Amino acid sequence: MVPGKRPSNIYQCNPWLTALPCWHFAHPPASQYQRKAHRSDSLSTLEAAAYGLHLLENIDTAPLLVLQQKRQQFSGQRPD
Repeated sequence: MVPGKRPSNIYQCNPWLTALPCWHFAHPPASQYQRKAHRSDSLSTLEAAAYGLHLLENIDTAPLLVLQQKRQQFSGQRPD
């Protein structure tokens, strides 16, 4: 069980996560996900996965990004 649901809480409560590899995009695309982000270059999990698949496998990830956009339109809310 993980206390709290924010990524930073999960990371802080599980120090073993620091041993896992971490990657950063040199030039990430602009995020289209509407949320409160602390950094201007932040991507949603889906955007990061789509961008990684595009870079590594040259996969067209447009359908994933359309799915995210439709989900936001459907919810009518600004998720955190």
